[in-house]
Amino acid sequence: MNGDIPDNNRDLNDAWRAAELITKFIQHEISEAEQRELDAWRKKSDSNERLFLELTDEHNVEKAKLWMQDIEKQREKVLASVKQKIKFNPPRRSSPLRSWWVAAAVLAIIVTGVWYYNKGVDENIKEKESFVVKSQDIPPGTNTATLQLSDGSVIDLAKTKSIDGKFETRLITKTDGAIQYSDSLTSADDSYNTLTTPAGGQYMIVLGDGSKAWLNAGSSLRYPLFFKKQRTVEATGEVYFEVEKSKVPFIVKVKDAEIEVLGTHFNIDAYKTVHTTLLEGSVRLSRNKEMQILKPGEMGTAGEKINVKKLEYPDDVMAWKNGEFRFARTPIKDIMEQLARWYRIEVSYEGSFDNAMFSVTAKRNENISTILNNIQKTGHIHFRIEGMHVTVLP
Repeated sequence: MNGDIPDNNRDLNDAWRAAELITKFIQHEISEAEQRELDAWRKKSDSNERLFLELTDEHNVEKAKLWMQDIEKQREKVLASVKQKIKFNPPRRSSPLRSWWVAAAVLAIIVTGVWYYNKGVDENIKEKESFVVKSQDIPPGTNTATLQLSDGSVIDLAKTKSIDGKFETRLITKTDGAIQYSDSLTSADDSYNTLTTPAGGQYMIVLGDGSKAWLNAGSSLRYPLFFKKQRTVEATGEVYFEVEKSKVPFIVKVKDAEIEVLGTHFNIDAYKTVHTTLLEGSVRLSRNKEMQILKPGEMGTAGEKINVKKLEYPDDVMAWKNGEFRFARTPIKDIMEQLARWYRIEVSYEGSFDNAMFSVTAKRNENISTILNNIQKTGHIHFRIEGMHVTVLP
């Protein structure tokens, strides 16, 4: 007799683990490592993803109550049936669950796991797929940007294989989706270049001091060819920075705010209000005469006053830089704003969606219908694609 875990028992253990992870997600107590484990479980199958979206969708409160009532009625029957087939050893819980909502999440996953062990008995319980209504699909954005030189000339980086011929361009090396400047910290030259990404574009740049910046769609970065006493750049839109350590301060000017660092990783989202999220190191966010020091995992918002808050999942903020969309209980209008910038679409709404919140993780290299289908699987929202226009429907 070998020591392998029976498939049924392994599946049940997986269901218990998924229940534990979703419970922590709902309670806002999940660690980064556990979040990655949960993401991996969600990506294993469409049914896992659908279940996660159902259980974490705030619109499903009434449905969860019904699940709870039904599960309570059938609990003994279900457990008795499972015990006949497998050794049933649920993990011990050190404390009672905080609410019926969390309990519903745990028990619903367990019952779903039981369904897997009996699959084939009743094929009619499979959910029907729902598809986005579309006349055509919309592809994702690409690595594209323009580079404006100090003399005003503009280079389309998507169409240019190499850069040469002028003083500024001799400092630059171009690769696929990125440009890199030569190591030049000081010079009498005051030339500035501007890198700009359109809607549906992204690009990466290595500055002369070795600092790196990733520009999201609809963004720009103005920077000197040579840094002097200060390393100062100007940004619009959304830019993620990895700043090389130096005794020379690195300053990002964005709208009427400034972010000053010596060496750190941080994201600036300034499409509307200036949001600065710190991933590593420390930064000083200033606006007018007010100043706040941010710690890793904190976001500073430069509104009328600078507001600082600790984020549950700070990595979600810069997921775009790693080729992902990651939304956790995010208003649908905020989701569609991001999709609009990346897919170059126009969005309209038929109905009120002020309180519509959704959770979804998707790759940025997918066609838009794939992402919209994942959101639509919750059953509470629908989409229609017509050309480059997306309509959100109840």
